[in-house]
Order: sequence, then C-alpha cells, then structure tokens
Amino acid sequence: MYKLNCEIYDKSKEIGLHIFASDNPKKKIEVYDEYGLFLYYVGNINETDYYLYRQLENLNLIPIGTSNMKREKYYEKNKDKIEKGGFDFVKYYLLWK
Repeated sequence: MYKLNCEIYDKSKEIGLHIFASDNPKKKIEVYDEYGLFLYYVGNINETDYYLYRQLENLNLIPIGTSNMKREKYYEKNKDKIEKGGFDFVKYYLLWK
C-alpha cells in the first residue's frame, strides 16, 4: 500500500479534493471531490513518482537532483494533457508537483 505524506494531503486541499490511500492494489491514491463523490484512482503502484525519488535521494541510493530532473521530464512529456485539466492535472499535481 502506498504511504501518503503530508505534502500530498496539503496539495489535495489546495485544489479542493479529498484523498485516501487506495483500496485498489494496483493504484496509489483514491481521489474524491469536495462532496465525497469518488472521481478516480491516481498513480500506478508499480511506477515511481517525485516523492519516491526524493526518498531514494535522501537514502543516497540515487544522485541528488534526480527527483527534480524526473519531475521536469514528466511535465515536458505530459504538459498538453496536464494543461487541459482533469485526471492528468490531478495526477501531476499530487504525485509530481
């Protein structure tokens, strides 16, 4: 199960969403709107994200700066989808921003 950190909770509040650790074993986060209606699952449990890269950096398992480099690459690859909003924006905002 994916461990949600305080930063992810704070980011979800900024955009008016409620999040929980996913009950789907293949996904990281369950996203709900402000009324408690389920919207979607975010993040494949088998893929890394900004926060996981940052943890690996802190443990000196990967070079410092890798997390920021991966974040920039993710944004460049997906910026058209992210700027349209919706699912891709939420995924980026919660897992990569």
